[in-house]
Amino acid sequence: MQDARPCLTPLDPHTRLYSVATKQTSLSETTAISIEEHQSAVVSSMYAMQGTRPDLAYAVGLVSQCNHVPKPEHWIAVKRIFCSFVASRGYARKLQSSNTTRGYTDAEWVSGEDRKSLGGFVVLLNGGAISWTSKKQTSIGHSTTEAEYMGMTQAAKEIFWLRVLLDGIGAFKHLPPMSTLNGDNQGAIALAHNLEYHARTK
Repeated sequence: MQDARPCLTPLDPHTRLYSVATKQTSLSETTAISIEEHQSAVVSSMYAMQGTRPDLAYAVGLVSQCNHVPKPEHWIAVKRIFCSFVASRGYARKLQSSNTTRGYTDAEWVSGEDRKSLGGFVVLLNGGAISWTSKKQTSIGHSTTEAEYMGMTQAAKEIFWLRVLLDGIGAFKHLPPMSTLNGDNQGAIALAHNLEYHARTK
């Protein structure tokens, strides 16, 4: 794949992967996809994602759900991740001297076959990502607000843990305490600001 055509994004934004093939692809449906080769490629991209590439978290999480029965469209999605490596070969994460810490969170409502939503967050320290994740939520959200609120909860727990860690190593002598979490759902933000109990809010 080192001479593959570069792709700027690790996943086609319109891609929906399922455990059973649901659409025609450029490969024949009878083409045998090696489970071992597919799993090896996914694990290799997962290694890069966990170490230095937060932009791969969503794509790697999506293709890893199909490791047990890879189909042609799954293999195409895995190869696209490696094409994005070619496009970003010279990229690097850079920490700046901005003395800012903040988190960003988002969720995709009902994105899988099991009706569960995907949530993710990234925490930045001085302009560089220090913690990130993209994972399927454990319970089913009945609205976008609920899915986004659950995603914000996971991000807030990570920020609290990072505050304890940074305080323990004395980082807050040079940095302001981590206190800002950014989301894009007005309903979830209003719910986070309103501490009152409502019958429809668990």
